[in-house]
Amino acid sequence: MLGFSAARASSTLEAIKSRMWLRKWPLVTEGFLEETGPGVLKPFEYHNQTCWPWIAAVEMLARARFDRMEDCDTMMYAFTSQAGDPQPHAFYEWIDPNTEQGHGAFPFRTGISTMRVIVTGFLFKVMREYSPSSSSLQQFIDDIVEKICLRGKQGSLTELPGNIFCTSVVRFLVHATLALGSSKLTPE
Repeated sequence: MLGFSAARASSTLEAIKSRMWLRKWPLVTEGFLEETGPGVLKPFEYHNQTCWPWIAAVEMLARARFDRMEDCDTMMYAFTSQAGDPQPHAFYEWIDPNTEQGHGAFPFRTGISTMRVIVTGFLFKVMREYSPSSSSLQQFIDDIVEKICLRGKQGSLTELPGNIFCTSVVRFLVHATLALGSSKLTPE
C-alpha cells in the first residue's frame, strides 16, 4: 500500500493527467492563455496549449517513480511514433497536439538530453528488477538488442524484461544516437 506522501503524489499525477493532457499529449498550460507576453500567441502555438517534450520527460520521471508505466508508455510512444511509424517528435522544441507536428528548434538538444535521462533511469530500473546478473547497463542493453535482433527467429519483443515501454525506449535510443551523431539533421 502506498504511504501518505506516495498516495498524494499519485493523486497529483492523476490530477495533472486529467487536467493537462489532450489525448496522448501532456500540455504546458491547462487552458488557452489570452495574454501571452509581448506578443499574443494563437491557440496551439509555442506555450499556448502545446506539448514540450523536455517538460514531459520530467513528468515521465515522476510517473515512473510511482510505477505509472502505462502513462510513461503512452507518452514515450507519442514522442517516438505516429500510427506505428517511427517519428522524431522528441527532438522538437514543441508539438502542436492537434496536428501532431513538431515546431521550434530541431534538434532541440535540451529535449533530447532530458528524454535521455528518463530512458536511462528506466533502463536502470528494469535492469535491477529483471536482470540483476547484468554487470553493467551496457551489457543489459546489449542483451536487449540481441533479443530484438532475434525477433522473427526465436526471440520476440514480448520476451523483453519490462516490455511495456521497452519498444519505445529502444526506438528513442536509436533515433537519439542518430540525431546526436549527425551534424546536419533535418526533420522528416
